[in-house]
Amino acid sequence: LLSLALIVPSYAISCRTEPERCGEGECCVEFGIFGMCRPLLKEGEKCELKQLVSSFNKHVYLLKCPCAEGLTCEEDDSGSAKCRS
Repeated sequence: LLSLALIVPSYAISCRTEPERCGEGECCVEFGIFGMCRPLLKEGEKCELKQLVSSFNKHVYLLKCPCAEGLTCEEDDSGSAKCRS
């Protein structure tokens, strides 16, 4: 019962319910029932060609953040997708 009492308030203050909790250069990534602010991907980092977002919270990404502003996720010759300028 005590653990439930701790989980509910934590969920209520996560970026899942309050997207503005994430700062500039961050996005909200699903982590179980919570949302965690994570940094946007930098140039050369592996990315997802098709970003997966939560069906309930469109600002919550399921696997990882997208590429930072000015970068796009592109597939290279090896078949791996990375953020490129």
